Amino acid sequence: MSLECDARGDPEPVITWLKDGEVMDKNSLRHIRFLSGGRVLQIIAAKVDDTATYSCLAENVAGQEQRRFQLNVHGKDLVHHTCIHTHMHTHICTHTQTYGDFFSKI
Repeated sequence: MSLECDARGDPEPVITWLKDGEVMDKNSLRHIRFLSGGRVLQIIAAKVDDTATYSCLAENVAGQEQRRFQLNVHGKDLVHHTCIHTHMHTHICTHTQTYGDFFSKI
């Protein structure tokens, strides 16, 4: 899931991303990347907890502009268990975690 802040200006604007009005810390979020000089916010494996209003704030000496994105992630985090029983009376199990679908409203 990627959100793009298509801001241009002279001088080049500084881009700041916010989640529900709070500045996002670019160093502490493992599943979020800032690409293309901060213009693109990429959420890797979006989860229900990522549901929020995201905003990009573009600022330079001429002023500022803001664009909002409403991201809604639906579904439950699910854990799927599969077990295989072997002929030696042992079993092997795997655990797979999946996440719900998402959509964004711009």
